[in-house]
Amino acid sequence: MSLIMKIQYLIIIFIPVSVLFSIINFSAYLKGSMPSISQALSSMFYILLWFLCTFFMNNKNIGIKASSWFWGGGTLLLIVGYLGNLGLISIPALFIFAGPLYGLRYFIEMPSDIYFALICVVISYCVCVIGWLLGKLKSR
Repeated sequence: MSLIMKIQYLIIIFIPVSVLFSIINFSAYLKGSMPSISQALSSMFYILLWFLCTFFMNNKNIGIKASSWFWGGGTLLLIVGYLGNLGLISIPALFIFAGPLYGLRYFIEMPSDIYFALICVVISYCVCVIGWLLGKLKSR
């Protein structure tokens, strides 16, 4: 299997995982209310999954490339959907990229808006980079 196919496969796997974690956070996310501790823990577990993915898949940088495409594409879709006021783009993007991270609002006191979603995406990507770097150090 080629490197590009492995990256695509990993991204395709994480989309349903993201939807699952979005469903866990959905009750608070839909109302814009504060998430519960269980929702906060589920968001942290979701980020931990990304950390472990980039940590263990540092061979040929598959994990970091997949997370870069996933989070970079998500950021682009969130911004385009928001600025263009395009529900067809922003609703699925929010559900896939911001929904699983909504539990972080338990720790970050911010209104639930596009800025919060983008901050959560940046936090998640930074965790992925740290996981990748630690995985590289481990393999040396």
